[in-house]
This record gives sequence, C-alpha cells and structure tokens, in this order.
Amino acid sequence: PAWSVLPIYVAMESAVVLIVNLSGDENGKPRYNTSSLVMVQELLKLSISLHGLSQVPDGFRELMSFPLTQWLKFGVPGLLYCINNNLFHHVLAGNMPAAFQVLLNLRVLW
Repeated sequence: PAWSVLPIYVAMESAVVLIVNLSGDENGKPRYNTSSLVMVQELLKLSISLHGLSQVPDGFRELMSFPLTQWLKFGVPGLLYCINNNLFHHVLAGNMPAAFQVLLNLRVLW
C-alpha cells in the first residue's frame, strides 16, 4: 500500500541526521565528502522508485511517452532539491542533531 512508504521515508530521514552527526570527527566535521553521500542517498531513492515503477504494468513505457516539456518541468525543482540536500549536510555539521531535527520539522508549520 502507498501509506507504507511514509514510515520508511521518516526512518531514513531521521537516520541520516543521526548518522551524519555520529560520523563526524572530534571537531564535528564529516570524515567523508558530503556530496558523495547525497549522491548515494539519491541513487537509493531512485532504485526504490524504479522498483515501484517496474511493478506497474507498462509503467516504463508510459513514463517514456511524456513529452520533453514535461520532463523539463522537473529540472528546476530537481536542481533546487540537489542544492538543498547539499546545504542540509553543511548546516547539520554546525548544529546539534536534536535542535536541527526540531527546526527542520518546524518548516511544516510555516
């Protein structure tokens, strides 16, 4: 069912905040390239999405039938999302995880 994806997403986003904080060095800076982490995270989301699409009859054929303008409409939000994900890790490196998660969830109220 579609509702079963929500707990997976919440667990994944919460785990990212904790893992990024725990994987820092003594100065709180990550020991890895944060852009690589974002790429791996997005590839994981893409693989889950492609698996879900493969379960739909003629899902790939229907997806490929969309016109180029429809594909381009996703380009700008995708670019902004990429920038947001990279900034996420830089902001998290300078804040406590609990305070960061509270502030992140406050965006729903605004």
